[in-house]
Amino acid sequence: MGEIGSGKSSVVNLLVGKKVTEVSPDAGPCTLKTIRHEATIQVQETWKTVHIWEVVGFNQPEEMTGKDSGTALDMDLDPILQAKASVDVVLFCIQGSRIKNAPTRIIESVNNVFRRCVTIVPVINCLEREKNMEDWWDRNGERVKSMGLGETEHACITGLQEEKYKDKAMQSRTSLVAILEQRYSVWLWRAPVIMTSTLRNARNTSRKRDGRRTKNTQQPFAMMVDEAVLTVMVLGEIGVGKSSVVNLIIGEYVTGCSSDVEVCTRRTTRHEATVESMKVHIWEVSGFNKPEDLKKNAPDIEDKFGPILEAKASVNIILFCMRGQKVTATTKRIFELIHGIFKKRIPIMLVINHLERERDMEDWWRRNQGTLGTSMSGTRHVCVTGLRVNVDKEKSRTSREQLVAVLRSEYPSRERTVVPLESALRGHLKGSGQTDGGWLTWLRCKLGFGGAA
Repeated sequence: MGEIGSGKSSVVNLLVGKKVTEVSPDAGPCTLKTIRHEATIQVQETWKTVHIWEVVGFNQPEEMTGKDSGTALDMDLDPILQAKASVDVVLFCIQGSRIKNAPTRIIESVNNVFRRCVTIVPVINCLEREKNMEDWWDRNGERVKSMGLGETEHACITGLQEEKYKDKAMQSRTSLVAILEQRYSVWLWRAPVIMTSTLRNARNTSRKRDGRRTKNTQQPFAMMVDEAVLTVMVLGEIGVGKSSVVNLIIGEYVTGCSSDVEVCTRRTTRHEATVESMKVHIWEVSGFNKPEDLKKNAPDIEDKFGPILEAKASVNIILFCMRGQKVTATTKRIFELIHGIFKKRIPIMLVINHLERERDMEDWWRRNQGTLGTSMSGTRHVCVTGLRVNVDKEKSRTSREQLVAVLRSEYPSRERTVVPLESALRGHLKGSGQTDGGWLTWLRCKLGFGGAA
């Protein structure tokens, strides 16, 4: 997609490797309707079928705000919506010579729809006169980034395939295919984003116009989003793979994970994402050590729950992560601690991780359920692997599907089932009758119960 005259048709022809759509040096638009091109392109040394939706060019920003502009973008995207198509990447075309008059309003609208859902890669076209096409990015890249594009990926190309530009055209096609290769690596384990869901959840933007704030009436970018989010708390013992579970759910690397013994989750962090059209906040809680240490060490528990309490956050579901290879007594005691605090207040789901060596990951549960104890064995569970390298891709994809299914089951009732973390902890303190110090003392002070009981 892109502005009229940005060379979308030439980009399509370049990707496909032959002329499948008309191009013209004239001022008039070439792409008269949104159409799908199906092509076979060599990606990662194998031939893959690729669907390319060539979207009708957007008008100039000032023309988009006219009285009759409300349905323009909706009509452009109608064929994609009617086909219930999914999207893996958006190539946003910009003519290099027009950067000073770049369609910033269009870019803002596209960003509002797709960001956090689909990667948007700026494709800077018409650079055949550059000695080195990448020089254009060196001069103008920061300007493009300031518009919210190109933080991680971009392509500087020419869509012209005349004999005198043959080498640059080949270089351009290589750059475009490299984008597909990157997306294909993600596609192996991450489900594509359904266009209708993405648009349904697009934020309604506001603009200043004629000295007053008015709502943007463009469709489908004006579709109202349900602001209610599903809030997930991911916690567990140190080294159980909480970070890998978070990355698996979100579908990209947002938090570090390591096979080494060192701690990955050093502090409690919130991740915001859209997962399969669901707006999700994930609190990744720093790893627990021995529960005995928690009762004696108030700063440790403050590090874990403090940021969530400071944000006055609520929680819909807890994912308690544990290693499948060996369930230790420490793991069981930590679970009993968490279960004792949150039972009957916030639902808990066991996530048994590191099961990549199992032929059928669910076999682990069948063998070990009876050894876990009443509380743990009676808790809902999923068996997964958080690994995405050197592992059966089908297991990785199945693991993500299971985790997303858990979120999807909670999502419809998220507004009714959400529980403020502070409320859950208050309920525990009131009902526990415990008077020991350490973390209970800290919690009592934090929640306004005074000092030690």
